[in-house]
Amino acid sequence: MTKKLSVAGFAVAAVASSAFAIGAAPSKAACLSASAVTTCATFDNTGSAFQEVVDKAYTDAQFLLNNRLDEIKFTQNGGFTAGLPIVLNNIEYFNGTSWTTAGLSQTTYNVTSMSSLTALDILTTSQTFTQSLFQLRYTIAANPSLTGVAGAAFESFVRNSNNGATQQSQTREHELVPTPSTAVPSPFAIFGVGTAFGFSRRIRKQIKSFA
Repeated sequence: MTKKLSVAGFAVAAVASSAFAIGAAPSKAACLSASAVTTCATFDNTGSAFQEVVDKAYTDAQFLLNNRLDEIKFTQNGGFTAGLPIVLNNIEYFNGTSWTTAGLSQTTYNVTSMSSLTALDILTTSQTFTQSLFQLRYTIAANPSLTGVAGAAFESFVRNSNNGATQQSQTREHELVPTPSTAVPSPFAIFGVGTAFGFSRRIRKQIKSFA
């Protein structure tokens, strides 16, 4: 009996100490594309100076058969309500041997376009590369004013070909971390962690007096 009540007292204190995390800002997303999926990363616009993104795992069969990298663009899906452009910096790609900027007209990109047809192509000279090892890397500049509806996202757009034929495009989407709702604080959050631990100590005292 004593053991059970002591555990209960500890549990109350533990709940109180974690109550302050309710409604906190989302933690920084890793922004790492670990698999070939449409939504491969999220990013937090309110966080640190920048967040790095690595788009990889380009495993589409035709993409792997092609031998020439032809286009690199970035678009957004129209879900952002304020704060555009999304600024990307330090853009480079892995060609199978090393990270490089060969063929790129610029390494910074202001993402505003909603269509790959109108978005700026920054790869002005086609490049040979090892398809199975291809990766695209860049950083997202901090932008606290960037807001959007649920699902607001930007994406990288890469196109390759077999010497101009059998073109294949691949995209990697990055969603904005949703703004957390403000939760109603628990009673322990109002009274404070000290109160909770004091309550726990009183329980243990009562336990001892009855033991």
